[in-house]
Amino acid sequence: MSVNQVHNRSTFHSRGERGTVGVIAGLAMLGLLGFTGMAIDVGYLQWTRVRIQDAADAAAQAGIIAGAAGNSSSISTVGQNAASMNGFTNGSNGVTVTLNSPPKQGSLSGESNAVEAIVTETVPTFFMGLFHLSSVTLNGYAAGSWPSSGSGSGSGSGSGTSMGCVYVLDTSSSDSEVLNIQGSSPTFNCGVIVESPNSQAVYLSGALTVEMGSGYTVGVVGPSSCTASSPAVDSGCGIDYTSNQDYICTSPATSCTGSSVPTSNGISSPGDPLSSITAPSPSGVSIIATDPYYNMNALPSGDKIQPGVYCDGLEVGNTNGVTYTFEPGTYFIASGQLNIQSTASVTGTGVTFYLTSESELSKAGGPSCGSSTSIAQVVITGQSTVSLSAPASGASSGVVGMLFFEDRQNESGVTVTDTQPSIQGNSSTTLQGAMYFKNSTLTYTGVNTGSSDYTMIVVKKLTINGSSPIVVYNKGNPLTTSSSTSTTGGAIAQ
Repeated sequence: MSVNQVHNRSTFHSRGERGTVGVIAGLAMLGLLGFTGMAIDVGYLQWTRVRIQDAADAAAQAGIIAGAAGNSSSISTVGQNAASMNGFTNGSNGVTVTLNSPPKQGSLSGESNAVEAIVTETVPTFFMGLFHLSSVTLNGYAAGSWPSSGSGSGSGSGSGTSMGCVYVLDTSSSDSEVLNIQGSSPTFNCGVIVESPNSQAVYLSGALTVEMGSGYTVGVVGPSSCTASSPAVDSGCGIDYTSNQDYICTSPATSCTGSSVPTSNGISSPGDPLSSITAPSPSGVSIIATDPYYNMNALPSGDKIQPGVYCDGLEVGNTNGVTYTFEPGTYFIASGQLNIQSTASVTGTGVTFYLTSESELSKAGGPSCGSSTSIAQVVITGQSTVSLSAPASGASSGVVGMLFFEDRQNESGVTVTDTQPSIQGNSSTTLQGAMYFKNSTLTYTGVNTGSSDYTMIVVKKLTINGSSPIVVYNKGNPLTTSSSTSTTGGAIAQ
């Protein structure tokens, strides 16, 4: 055999080996791309699963509110509406939202004062189709119950779902701008519900951007003449944008288009979400003081303010850098003001401030303060240092979850008044709990909620203004009895 033949044969084998390596490398690359694609699909499915569970929680909570209010016939409607506000509309894009009362499964099965919500979506995959799995079905499940009678002082339970954190209750068709946001750009990491049928129920002005956390919306009842729509982009259907510089966007608001605005109109009114909470009883509670004015020249004993009855108000002025502590319990403010002034520094854990009048206090079995029919007003001034939180689940005093609780004024013959409460916060202001002013217009400025905390605002009307940022979360709210289960809820099933 010639040298040339050997050389040629050697060359032939070398090329064949390179071809084999190329095939192996190509197959390895294809496998790597497949695994990468599957990782993308799994990540997307997990993200969607969390959102579906949020929608199920919200649907169950809406059903609980309707059931507690005696509106069992509307449980399915309001629950599906709540799920839609969280981005999952029954019958659209492969989504099914089902509410059952009584529940058909779980520990609450057959309970007449309970509801379950099941949210299901068939989600298409991006890369799993290569392995003959073109879609995956995701499920969210939540169930909860409402008490046969309202929970009172020191009571309440629940997991704190992703229910709405802001409810504007005014249902008068003649009242416009019941949610009025001026020159402030708040962020809501929970749903906002506006129950007004007015065409301009939500009013934005001042070149601002309202940011909604992922999956949450601003929902408004709006006029009956408007077709229910999500997003709510038609003028005259409940949301009034005063200029093309005002936006409602999903956070982070890097861009905001008409097709992605997190809003809904034509929603069903869920009513008062706190209607079942029983007002605290003043019977047997002692009068602590009459219109006290605590400051550096008139200190409370041990720098501590005690729960009890305060006739004609309670004021805290200049504390000269000393922080006064509100001890745990219920503070009955009978007429006058709960006034925390700009130079004050106060803190309090496990506290409820019940705003009533001297006359209503006596009617409810409390001590005699006087005859004033004026409901006490809350005034917190912006430069004060304030850190207050409502009683947690299991607390032995105060009203669980309720920080400010204004007298509902629902007795026969009582003239309902708007007390115009004003809460002006700053970077050091911490308020955790429900702010319940059913008959009043709350002015709210510059209060931030920690990402693991909750703030719930339930008012007749709400005005948000000022340049200080407002960030609202609703995590761990004990006022809801809704609970989710991981047995079937949120599970990935083919």
